[in-house]
Amino acid sequence: MILTGAVGAINCGCKSTPGPMVPPLAVGRWRGAESAALLEFTDSGIFVVELADKTTLLGRCAFSGSRVVMRYQLGAALCPEELGQYTLEFDAVKMTASDPADTCADRRSMMAQVWIRDPK
Repeated sequence: MILTGAVGAINCGCKSTPGPMVPPLAVGRWRGAESAALLEFTDSGIFVVELADKTTLLGRCAFSGSRVVMRYQLGAALCPEELGQYTLEFDAVKMTASDPADTCADRRSMMAQVWIRDPK
């Protein structure tokens, strides 16, 4: 895209269509093999966690390759506004998180399990 104005033409290098915020392999519902928690990533960068006790947490995430940064929204029951970073690995039916950089012990514990793709 070229912008023109008083200082002349500027090439901003913008893409005409942005890529997805969340990789297609991550989008969808994942069930914790140990905890039965549900984790859902949307393609817009929103994620939802439903714990086994039916507590629901909403947050935002951003991916850079296989690395994800997760943050629950302000007012969440667990670690509001604290950032957690993980490397996610996928195969056809499961997801695992490794290399955590997260001060939220509850989220670290939740992410430290195998996640199975939920068919719903």
